[in-house]
Order: sequence, then C-alpha cells, then structure tokens
Amino acid sequence: MMRNAEEYGGKGSERPAVEWIFGLMSGCGVLALMAYLGYQALFSSSRPPELVVSVIGVEQADGASIATFEIANHGDRAAAAVSVLAGTKVSETAWRRVEFDYVAPRSVRRGAIAFPAAILSGDVGIEIGGYTEP
Repeated sequence: MMRNAEEYGGKGSERPAVEWIFGLMSGCGVLALMAYLGYQALFSSSRPPELVVSVIGVEQADGASIATFEIANHGDRAAAAVSVLAGTKVSETAWRRVEFDYVAPRSVRRGAIAFPAAILSGDVGIEIGGYTEP
C-alpha cells in the first residue's frame, strides 16, 4: 500500500524546522570535533614515558620477605615491557626482576618481589631496568 506525502502532514518534500535545527547542530558538533582533533594532532607535544619506581613496604612471611612497590608513569606516552630490578643492600646476589607488560600514561601500577631472607624496607634497592614504546 503506497502512502503519499500528505498523509504524513507535509506538502511534498518540506521538512519540519526541528529537523533542520538538529541537523545543523549535529553538523557543527562534528566540525568542531574534527577541528579539535586536527589541532591536537598538529600542535600538541607529548612527553616520553617518565617512570618512577618506589618501595611501598616489606612484609615478612615464613622467613622470606615480600617487597611491594609501585611504578608511576608521569609522561604523556605509554611504556611497554617495563623491567623492574630490585635487590637488597645486604646481599649483592639477591637481585630479582619483574616485567610489566604495559604502563599507561599518567597511571600507577603495583607489584611485589619476594626475597628468601628477612630484610627491612630500607634495605631494598629498586630501579627501572628498561622499557619499550608500544
């Protein structure tokens, strides 16, 4: 069954003013978004990953020590395959390594490393071993 335009309350191809208003507002919104993204792509500067690692604390468990730490990325870009090296100031041979697959920009990740002997929080030395850019 075919219906003509008069059944929908209009004269042929005329559109209600509301459709024109929302169409223009949507078009302006899309153009503004494209202008903003273009500006960001051309003129924004991004800092490389700035990784800072620090020991949160050390817990004793069954004659061993578990050192918890956090990595903070203060940069504007992400870091992948972040390697953290931790050791004790008491023993040079007790270095351990943990790898994080991804540290997002302006985020914090936490981890833990186990040591076979009882140690104190001040005895843990920790540093970033390296990373790759994703």
